[in-house]
Amino acid sequence: MIKAIVMLFAFCTVLVAQVPREAAEAVAKFQQAIVSGDVHLLASIAHFPIRSNEFPTINNEAELKKLLPKIFPPDRKTGLVGQVPVARPKGFVSVFSKQENDPIQFLFQQFGKVYLWCSIDNVNE
Repeated sequence: MIKAIVMLFAFCTVLVAQVPREAAEAVAKFQQAIVSGDVHLLASIAHFPIRSNEFPTINNEAELKKLLPKIFPPDRKTGLVGQVPVARPKGFVSVFSKQENDPIQFLFQQFGKVYLWCSIDNVNE
């Protein structure tokens, strides 16, 4: 049993370590933009349309600005601080808001050498 736990820990460590530097930088900019409320910075690292299973599809910066308070209420902003990106299938990385009742996953997709925010997923739905 202990061997299985050690192997699982080692596997998870490798997955986290495989997050490309460019993806980690995109997530850091994303977190900075959310905390500071910088819609322009957020839009600059987004790939529109941003799809979601909880919010309307976001087609441009103006729509993002309008929906920002609903997508990022204070507790969700706080829940994003310090969260690390998680490797997904090739070309994708996500970061989760740390909220007990309503966890949200923000997905980033690789486009060439850059990662852009492309999706919002309510983990409970």
